[in-house]
Amino acid sequence: MNTIDVEKKGLDYLQQKAVENAIRENKALGLPYMIVESGELFKVSQDGTKIKIGKAKYGTVKVKQKSFKLKK
Repeated sequence: MNTIDVEKKGLDYLQQKAVENAIRENKALGLPYMIVESGELFKVSQDGTKIKIGKAKYGTVKVKQKSFKLKK
């Protein structure tokens, strides 16, 4: 197997683009999506209204490693 070195900022960029695409697709299909703000879980409907569902089960984790090796 080949390995690829990936920088953290590259992974952050890809993750942000994936989130933006998922939100745009859900809005186009008229589906709600979930977001976490300040440790609270919200359901966002197509028109943008937020409904508080509860506390998030998992918190945010800071990653200090600057590069990763991915197996291809």
